[in-house]
Amino acid sequence: MTLILFIDIVIVVSLIAASHRRLENALPMFCFFLVLLPFEARLVVPGLFDLTTDRIALLTLLILFLVRREPANTRPIPLKGLMLLHIGWALCSTLYSLSVITSTKQLIAQVLEYYLLYYIFLKAITEVRTVHKIVYAMVTAMGLCCIFGLFEAYASWSILRIFPSDLWVTYDSRHDPLYIEWGRGIRIRSTFPHPILFGDALAMSIPMTLYLLSVWRQGRQRLVLWLAIVLMFWGVYKTSSRGPWIAVGISCVLLFLFVQNHVRKYLTVIALLLLIVLLLRPGIWQTIANLYQETQDSASIVGASYQYRPALNRAVKGAVASQPGRALLGYGLGTFRELGLDIDFQGEVNTAGS
Repeated sequence: MTLILFIDIVIVVSLIAASHRRLENALPMFCFFLVLLPFEARLVVPGLFDLTTDRIALLTLLILFLVRREPANTRPIPLKGLMLLHIGWALCSTLYSLSVITSTKQLIAQVLEYYLLYYIFLKAITEVRTVHKIVYAMVTAMGLCCIFGLFEAYASWSILRIFPSDLWVTYDSRHDPLYIEWGRGIRIRSTFPHPILFGDALAMSIPMTLYLLSVWRQGRQRLVLWLAIVLMFWGVYKTSSRGPWIAVGISCVLLFLFVQNHVRKYLTVIALLLLIVLLLRPGIWQTIANLYQETQDSASIVGASYQYRPALNRAVKGAVASQPGRALLGYGLGTFRELGLDIDFQGEVNTAGS
């Protein structure tokens, strides 16, 4: 608990100090904390909500935004109509929810917090340079996350162990933040709740890093970006997550086809480096090939995991199609476990979320 309070104090003080001249200067630091810090860094308010570090940071940013009263840009809010439609839809879904309390909490977390952050950024950002700094902060945070992943992969130690054990997000009876899966070994998750989520974040960060490399010319920052992108490709591989692998491959192909600046050259260099690595370490290619083969085998754990996805999709479609109201508004935000969805998978009926 002391560690979490210390982190929260550091966040508040850092954001206040960074915004000394203008709030815009604090946005990169905010994004750095937002990406880096885990869900385990939270204060639990029994019966109400979790006071996570991202909420502390957002609340600090909101107070600074209201107190400073800086001249905001006057450009219209993009996608305003769609956002209002979504908020109205989410409100109706909450009122029609299986658990209004659960859905209200999710409404605040998933709708109001996101759009509030969007609004503050929209009004505070006045320069393209700030956007570059924000992306750089996110990339460096992901690079640090990959360094934490190194300890997971090669020392079997997770950075999450520094937080109270009752706050850990775990997935087996070991009650350990290390994600170990039979047949795939340790799948790194760094400060993210699951290896797939870490892989997804890396898949989005790699194109952003390539973009920043194409527009920034500062030597030291470019060195950091190149180190980060090497760590990111390694991190995607060590998550052993098929979706992020595919996402990285598709995004790199699209960047090569449609981007006309230095990105093509960088992608060519990266492709050559990857080819050299595969030639020097054939076990990497064999791991990828084995995972593909196991995915096609429904009798294996990896294959069953892959086949479970369409089974879950069919169950969800059947549940929302049972009533016209549910087809339109669903069962409410965050009520997956309250619903107790029955999933017919490989001849057996399992209850999701149990």
